[in-house]
Amino acid sequence: MKKFIIFISLICIVVIILLMLKPNRWDAYFQKKLNDAPREFIVNSLKSIPNPSSNATAIDFGAGVGHETLLLLQKGYKVLAIDNQKSALNILLNRTDIKPYQNQLQTYESSFEKLNLKNTPKSEIVIASFALAFCKPKQFKQFWQQVTKHIKPGGYFIGNTFDPGFTAFDKKDRDNMTFHTKNETIKLFDDFEILTLNEIKKEATISGKFDHYYEIVARKK
Repeated sequence: MKKFIIFISLICIVVIILLMLKPNRWDAYFQKKLNDAPREFIVNSLKSIPNPSSNATAIDFGAGVGHETLLLLQKGYKVLAIDNQKSALNILLNRTDIKPYQNQLQTYESSFEKLNLKNTPKSEIVIASFALAFCKPKQFKQFWQQVTKHIKPGGYFIGNTFDPGFTAFDKKDRDNMTFHTKNETIKLFDDFEILTLNEIKKEATISGKFDHYYEIVARKK
């Protein structure tokens, strides 16, 4: 019996080690994204709003490898970069173009569902580029309240929502995502002045699938 227990324990240890060594499906994605240019919509939107005052703060939700984070840092913001993937934040922190801004940067590893910004000051700008949809539906309302609460009056939101017609995901992923129609997207910004609302619908890289989303720039009232 003792030998059997030892054997089972060894099997459990091996399984745990194998699970730890199993590559995260996001790791290769983030390495590939590192070579991408910042999204044109984000670049142009940041150019369209006033330059920040000294000590202005920004939050980048779903920061990934830091393309939008870098843009914010370059404009002079102190940035809180949030992502639920440690590998993405590690890449972000080790970017040679971001290292000079370390004193302006904080990172926070968390899923949107478990996010706690209780002690985080309000910001002049929030970016959520292709990020909001990756909050689970049941937790989205609470998450969105945290997002809007942490934008100062007169501050800006720049980001996207995904329409239900965004079909470039399989059912397993879609079940854990939150989608908004155009009217539902507008409703999210009842406390904002919507400055830009673009509807984008195009064929996805997967045959027969579509990218369907909204680009939003809004100023909090």
